[in-house]
Amino acid sequence: MCFRAKPKCWNCDGEHMLLECKLPRNQGKISENKKIFMASSNQQQRSKPT
Repeated sequence: MCFRAKPKCWNCDGEHMLLECKLPRNQGKISENKKIFMASSNQQQRSKPT
């Protein structure tokens, strides 16, 4: 079974998308959260059966 997680803002960790964030952008935090997201999504793709 596949489920979709709630959206997570890479800027403030809130339950909304980055584009909807009302806080000033913290580019360092955004970059770090993007790296974490990309690493986890790549790992999930590799573990899927073909």
